[in-house]
Amino acid sequence: MNFQSLPYVEQVQVLLDKAFSRARKRAGQLSGSVTKKTDKVLLKKKICHEKITMVRNVLVRDLQKIIAAYPDFTGLPEFYEQLAKTRLDIDVVKRSLGRIQGVVGQLQVLGDKAQRQVREQHDLKAASKAVDAYYGRVSSLFKRLEKTFATIEHARKVLVTFPALKEELCTIALAGFPNVGKSTLLSRITTSKPKIANYAFTTKTLNVGYYEQGYERFQVVDTPGTLARFERMNAIEQQAYLCLKYAAHLIVVIIDPTETYSLEEQERLLEQVRKHDKPVIIYASKTDVVDKKTTKALREKHGAITSLRHLKRAIKEQLDD
Repeated sequence: MNFQSLPYVEQVQVLLDKAFSRARKRAGQLSGSVTKKTDKVLLKKKICHEKITMVRNVLVRDLQKIIAAYPDFTGLPEFYEQLAKTRLDIDVVKRSLGRIQGVVGQLQVLGDKAQRQVREQHDLKAASKAVDAYYGRVSSLFKRLEKTFATIEHARKVLVTFPALKEELCTIALAGFPNVGKSTLLSRITTSKPKIANYAFTTKTLNVGYYEQGYERFQVVDTPGTLARFERMNAIEQQAYLCLKYAAHLIVVIIDPTETYSLEEQERLLEQVRKHDKPVIIYASKTDVVDKKTTKALREKHGAITSLRHLKRAIKEQLDD
Protein backbone atom coordinates (compact mmCIF):
# COMPACT_ATOMS: atom_id res chain seq x y z
CA MET A 1 0.00 0.00 0.00
CA ASN A 2 1.06 3.57 -0.58
CA PHE A 3 -0.08 6.42 1.66
CA GLN A 4 2.44 8.93 0.31
CA SER A 5 -0.10 10.45 -2.10
CA LEU A 6 -2.60 11.43 0.61
CA PRO A 7 -3.53 15.07 -0.06
CA TYR A 8 -2.78 17.87 2.37
CA VAL A 9 -5.91 18.88 4.31
CA GLU A 10 -6.42 22.59 3.75
CA GLN A 11 -7.51 25.02 6.44
CA VAL A 12 -11.27 25.52 6.69
CA GLN A 13 -11.01 29.20 5.72
CA VAL A 14 -9.01 28.34 2.58
CA LEU A 15 -11.83 26.10 1.34
CA LEU A 16 -14.47 28.73 2.13
CA ASP A 17 -12.50 31.47 0.38
CA LYS A 18 -12.10 29.29 -2.70
CA ALA A 19 -15.81 28.49 -2.84
CA PHE A 20 -16.89 32.12 -2.38
CA SER A 21 -14.35 33.27 -4.99
CA ARG A 22 -15.71 30.79 -7.54
CA ALA A 23 -19.23 32.01 -6.81
CA ARG A 24 -18.21 35.66 -7.39
CA LYS A 25 -16.59 34.71 -10.66
CA ARG A 26 -19.73 32.87 -11.80
CA ALA A 27 -21.89 35.85 -10.82
CA GLY A 28 -19.63 38.14 -12.86
CA GLN A 29 -19.99 35.90 -15.90
CA LEU A 30 -23.78 36.02 -15.68
CA SER A 31 -23.83 39.78 -15.10
CA GLY A 32 -21.79 40.26 -18.23
CA SER A 33 -24.48 38.61 -20.32
CA VAL A 34 -27.05 41.37 -19.73
CA THR A 35 -28.87 42.77 -22.78
CA LYS A 36 -31.67 45.34 -23.17
CA LYS A 37 -34.23 42.53 -23.21
CA THR A 38 -32.92 40.90 -20.04
CA ASP A 39 -35.39 40.71 -17.17
CA LYS A 40 -33.27 42.10 -14.35
CA VAL A 41 -35.31 40.46 -11.61
CA LEU A 42 -35.02 37.04 -13.20
CA LEU A 43 -31.30 37.60 -13.84
CA LYS A 44 -30.69 38.60 -10.22
CA LYS A 45 -32.52 35.52 -8.97
CA LYS A 46 -30.53 33.36 -11.39
CA ILE A 47 -27.27 34.87 -10.13
CA CYS A 48 -28.29 34.19 -6.53
CA HIS A 49 -29.27 30.63 -7.44
CA GLU A 50 -25.97 30.02 -9.25
CA LYS A 51 -23.88 31.45 -6.41
CA ILE A 52 -25.49 28.99 -3.99
CA THR A 53 -24.94 26.13 -6.45
CA MET A 54 -21.28 27.04 -6.95
CA VAL A 55 -20.49 27.31 -3.23
CA ARG A 56 -22.24 24.04 -2.48
CA ASN A 57 -20.62 22.14 -5.36
CA VAL A 58 -17.09 23.38 -4.64
CA LEU A 59 -17.29 22.58 -0.93
CA VAL A 60 -18.97 19.20 -1.44
CA ARG A 61 -16.33 18.22 -4.00
CA ASP A 62 -13.46 19.23 -1.71
CA LEU A 63 -14.93 17.33 1.25
CA GLN A 64 -15.58 14.24 -0.84
CA LYS A 65 -11.96 14.31 -2.02
CA ILE A 66 -10.82 14.15 1.60
CA ILE A 67 -13.17 11.27 2.40
CA ALA A 68 -12.23 9.31 -0.73
CA ALA A 69 -8.47 9.70 -0.12
CA TYR A 70 -8.46 7.93 3.24
CA PRO A 71 -8.91 4.22 3.91
CA ASP A 72 -11.80 3.14 6.08
CA PHE A 73 -9.23 1.22 8.19
CA THR A 74 -11.19 -2.04 7.94
CA GLY A 75 -9.74 -4.82 5.85
CA LEU A 76 -6.23 -3.33 5.76
CA PRO A 77 -3.31 -5.78 5.46
CA GLU A 78 -2.39 -6.82 8.99
CA PHE A 79 0.92 -4.94 8.94
CA TYR A 80 -0.78 -1.65 8.13
CA GLU A 81 -3.69 -2.33 10.47
CA GLN A 82 -1.38 -2.91 13.43
CA LEU A 83 0.84 0.02 12.45
CA ALA A 84 -2.15 2.36 12.23
CA LYS A 85 -3.45 1.18 15.61
CA THR A 86 -0.03 1.82 17.13
CA ARG A 87 0.38 5.35 15.78
CA LEU A 88 -3.21 6.65 15.58
CA ASP A 89 -6.48 6.59 17.47
CA ILE A 90 -8.37 4.92 14.63
CA ASP A 91 -11.80 5.46 16.19
CA VAL A 92 -11.17 9.22 16.40
CA VAL A 93 -10.03 9.36 12.76
CA LYS A 94 -13.06 7.37 11.59
CA ARG A 95 -15.41 9.63 13.56
CA SER A 96 -13.74 12.67 12.00
CA LEU A 97 -14.23 11.30 8.49
CA GLY A 98 -17.84 10.49 9.39
CA ARG A 99 -18.34 14.05 10.61
CA ILE A 100 -17.10 15.39 7.27
CA GLN A 101 -19.49 13.06 5.46
CA GLY A 102 -22.30 14.44 7.60
CA VAL A 103 -21.42 18.00 6.59
CA VAL A 104 -21.68 16.99 2.93
CA GLY A 105 -25.31 16.06 3.55
CA GLN A 106 -25.96 19.28 5.47
CA LEU A 107 -24.53 21.36 2.62
CA GLN A 108 -27.03 19.75 0.27
CA VAL A 109 -29.95 20.50 2.60
CA LEU A 110 -28.86 24.10 3.26
CA GLY A 111 -28.33 24.74 -0.45
CA ASP A 112 -31.74 23.38 -1.42
CA LYS A 113 -33.43 25.49 1.27
CA ALA A 114 -31.61 28.68 0.25
CA GLN A 115 -32.41 28.18 -3.43
CA ARG A 116 -36.06 27.62 -2.60
CA GLN A 117 -36.08 30.89 -0.67
CA VAL A 118 -34.53 32.71 -3.64
CA ARG A 119 -37.17 31.33 -6.01
CA GLU A 120 -39.97 32.47 -3.71
CA GLN A 121 -38.71 36.06 -3.48
CA HIS A 122 -40.04 38.87 -5.64
CA ASP A 123 -37.78 41.46 -4.08
CA LEU A 124 -34.12 41.67 -5.19
CA LYS A 125 -32.85 42.64 -1.74
CA ALA A 126 -34.64 39.69 -0.17
CA ALA A 127 -33.02 37.32 -2.69
CA SER A 128 -29.58 38.75 -1.86
CA LYS A 129 -30.28 38.38 1.85
CA ALA A 130 -31.13 34.72 1.32
CA VAL A 131 -27.69 34.22 -0.26
CA ASP A 132 -25.97 36.09 2.56
CA ALA A 133 -27.81 33.99 5.13
CA TYR A 134 -26.72 30.83 3.29
CA TYR A 135 -23.09 31.99 3.28
CA GLY A 136 -23.31 32.64 7.01
CA ARG A 137 -24.74 29.21 7.78
CA VAL A 138 -22.15 27.49 5.61
CA SER A 139 -19.31 29.46 7.24
CA SER A 140 -20.58 28.55 10.70
CA LEU A 141 -20.92 24.90 9.71
CA PHE A 142 -17.34 24.83 8.39
CA LYS A 143 -15.87 26.67 11.39
CA ARG A 144 -17.03 23.75 13.50
CA LEU A 145 -14.87 21.47 11.32
CA GLU A 146 -11.57 23.11 12.28
CA LYS A 147 -10.64 20.50 14.92
CA THR A 148 -11.88 17.73 12.63
CA PHE A 149 -9.62 18.93 9.81
CA ALA A 150 -6.70 19.14 12.25
CA THR A 151 -7.32 15.51 13.27
CA ILE A 152 -7.35 14.34 9.65
CA GLU A 153 -4.23 16.34 8.79
CA HIS A 154 -2.42 14.80 11.78
CA ALA A 155 -3.46 11.35 10.54
CA ARG A 156 -2.11 12.20 7.08
CA LYS A 157 1.26 13.24 8.52
CA VAL A 158 1.50 9.89 10.31
CA LEU A 159 0.26 7.75 7.41
CA VAL A 160 2.70 9.24 4.87
CA THR A 161 5.58 7.93 7.02
CA PHE A 162 4.41 4.34 6.53
CA PRO A 163 6.55 2.35 4.07
CA ALA A 164 5.01 1.55 0.70
CA LEU A 165 5.08 -2.25 0.63
CA LYS A 166 3.73 -4.18 -2.34
CA GLU A 167 1.45 -6.93 -1.04
CA GLU A 168 1.88 -9.09 -4.13
CA LEU A 169 5.68 -9.42 -3.68
CA CYS A 170 7.64 -11.68 -1.38
CA THR A 171 9.11 -9.50 1.40
CA ILE A 172 12.63 -9.96 2.76
CA ALA A 173 13.46 -7.97 5.89
CA LEU A 174 17.02 -7.00 6.76
CA ALA A 175 17.40 -6.92 10.55
CA GLY A 176 20.25 -5.83 12.75
CA PHE A 177 21.51 -3.04 14.94
CA PRO A 178 22.23 0.44 13.50
CA ASN A 179 25.43 0.79 11.49
CA VAL A 180 26.05 -2.95 11.05
CA GLY A 181 25.72 -2.73 7.27
CA LYS A 182 22.00 -3.17 6.51
CA SER A 183 21.71 -0.12 4.27
CA THR A 184 24.92 -1.04 2.47
CA LEU A 185 23.58 -4.54 1.84
CA LEU A 186 20.27 -3.10 0.65
CA SER A 187 22.09 -0.90 -1.87
CA ARG A 188 24.13 -3.88 -3.12
CA ILE A 189 21.32 -6.39 -3.39
CA THR A 190 18.70 -4.00 -4.88
CA THR A 191 18.47 -0.81 -6.91
CA SER A 192 17.67 1.22 -3.78
CA LYS A 193 20.00 4.08 -2.84
CA PRO A 194 19.49 4.55 0.91
CA LYS A 195 21.40 7.10 2.92
CA ILE A 196 24.60 5.46 4.17
CA ALA A 197 26.95 6.97 6.75
CA ASN A 198 29.49 5.74 9.27
CA TYR A 199 27.40 6.49 12.33
CA ALA A 200 24.44 4.88 14.04
CA PHE A 201 20.76 5.70 13.48
CA THR A 202 21.16 6.71 9.82
CA THR A 203 17.97 4.79 8.96
CA LYS A 204 15.10 7.21 9.65
CA THR A 205 12.51 5.27 7.68
CA LEU A 206 12.05 1.73 6.41
CA ASN A 207 13.98 1.85 3.15
CA VAL A 208 12.56 -0.48 0.50
CA GLY A 209 14.32 -1.87 -2.57
CA TYR A 210 13.64 -4.54 -5.22
CA TYR A 211 15.62 -7.10 -7.15
CA GLU A 212 14.84 -9.81 -9.66
CA GLN A 213 16.13 -13.35 -9.77
CA GLY A 214 15.00 -15.44 -12.67
CA TYR A 215 11.31 -14.78 -13.16
CA GLU A 216 10.74 -13.66 -9.59
CA ARG A 217 10.81 -10.18 -8.07
CA PHE A 218 11.61 -9.65 -4.40
CA GLN A 219 10.96 -6.76 -2.04
CA VAL A 220 13.71 -6.00 0.50
CA VAL A 221 13.11 -3.83 3.58
CA ASP A 222 15.85 -2.30 5.74
CA THR A 223 14.66 -2.42 9.38
CA PRO A 224 16.59 -0.93 12.34
CA GLY A 225 16.95 -3.37 15.21
CA THR A 226 16.56 -2.82 18.94
CA LEU A 227 16.37 -4.91 22.11
CA ALA A 228 13.85 -2.52 23.68
CA ARG A 229 10.34 -3.63 24.61
CA PHE A 230 7.73 -2.59 22.04
CA GLU A 231 6.25 0.18 24.20
CA ARG A 232 9.74 1.68 24.66
CA MET A 233 10.54 1.70 20.93
CA ASN A 234 10.48 4.87 18.88
CA ALA A 235 8.17 5.18 15.85
CA ILE A 236 10.63 3.78 13.28
CA GLU A 237 11.59 0.88 15.57
CA GLN A 238 7.92 0.00 16.01
CA GLN A 239 7.48 0.01 12.23
CA ALA A 240 10.46 -2.33 11.96
CA TYR A 241 9.11 -4.71 14.61
CA LEU A 242 5.68 -4.89 12.97
CA CYS A 243 7.27 -5.41 9.55
CA LEU A 244 9.20 -8.41 10.89
CA LYS A 245 6.10 -9.79 12.59
CA TYR A 246 3.45 -9.27 9.93
CA ALA A 247 4.99 -8.39 6.54
CA ALA A 248 8.23 -10.34 6.24
CA HIS A 249 8.29 -13.75 4.57
CA LEU A 250 11.99 -14.18 5.38
CA ILE A 251 14.42 -12.30 7.63
CA VAL A 252 18.12 -11.73 6.96
CA VAL A 253 19.92 -10.88 10.20
CA ILE A 254 23.12 -8.90 9.65
CA ILE A 255 25.90 -9.53 12.16
CA ASP A 256 28.86 -7.13 12.24
CA PRO A 257 32.04 -8.98 13.31
CA THR A 258 33.84 -5.66 13.91
CA GLU A 259 31.56 -5.41 16.95
CA THR A 260 30.04 -1.97 16.46
CA TYR A 261 27.75 -3.70 18.92
CA SER A 262 29.14 -6.62 20.91
CA LEU A 263 28.58 -10.08 19.43
CA GLU A 264 26.71 -10.98 22.60
CA GLU A 265 24.20 -8.16 22.00
CA GLN A 266 23.88 -9.08 18.33
CA GLU A 267 23.23 -12.72 19.22
CA ARG A 268 20.53 -11.60 21.68
CA LEU A 269 18.89 -9.66 18.86
CA LEU A 270 19.15 -12.75 16.64
CA GLU A 271 17.30 -14.82 19.24
CA GLN A 272 14.66 -12.13 19.51
CA VAL A 273 14.17 -12.15 15.73
CA ARG A 274 13.81 -15.95 15.72
CA LYS A 275 10.74 -15.57 17.98
CA HIS A 276 8.81 -14.24 14.96
CA ASP A 277 8.83 -17.82 13.68
CA LYS A 278 9.99 -16.84 10.18
CA PRO A 279 12.81 -18.34 8.10
CA VAL A 280 16.07 -16.64 9.14
CA ILE A 281 19.34 -16.30 7.24
CA ILE A 282 22.46 -14.86 8.91
CA TYR A 283 24.74 -12.61 6.88
CA ALA A 284 28.13 -11.47 8.18
CA SER A 285 29.00 -7.95 7.05
CA LYS A 286 32.37 -6.15 6.94
CA THR A 287 34.29 -9.44 6.69
CA ASP A 288 36.92 -7.67 4.59
CA VAL A 289 38.17 -5.81 7.67
CA VAL A 290 38.38 -8.72 10.15
CA ASP A 291 40.66 -11.72 10.25
CA LYS A 292 39.67 -15.04 8.67
CA LYS A 293 39.47 -16.70 12.08
CA THR A 294 36.61 -14.40 13.14
CA THR A 295 34.75 -15.00 9.89
CA LYS A 296 35.24 -18.76 10.18
CA ALA A 297 33.87 -18.70 13.75
CA LEU A 298 30.69 -16.99 12.55
CA ARG A 299 30.24 -19.55 9.78
CA GLU A 300 30.69 -22.45 12.19
CA LYS A 301 28.50 -21.08 14.98
CA HIS A 302 25.67 -19.49 12.99
CA GLY A 303 26.07 -20.75 9.43
CA ALA A 304 26.73 -17.13 8.47
CA ILE A 305 26.89 -16.24 4.78
CA THR A 306 29.53 -13.76 3.65
CA SER A 307 28.99 -13.30 -0.09
CA LEU A 308 26.18 -11.61 -1.97
CA ARG A 309 25.92 -14.45 -4.50
CA HIS A 310 25.51 -17.06 -1.77
CA LEU A 311 23.00 -14.86 0.07
CA LYS A 312 20.73 -14.56 -2.97
CA ARG A 313 20.95 -18.31 -3.52
CA ALA A 314 20.06 -19.00 0.14
CA ILE A 315 17.09 -16.62 -0.06
CA LYS A 316 15.79 -18.37 -3.16
CA GLU A 317 16.18 -21.80 -1.56
CA GLN A 318 14.44 -20.77 1.67
CA LEU A 319 11.49 -19.23 -0.13
CA ASP A 320 11.14 -22.19 -2.48
CA ASP A 321 10.78 -24.60 0.45
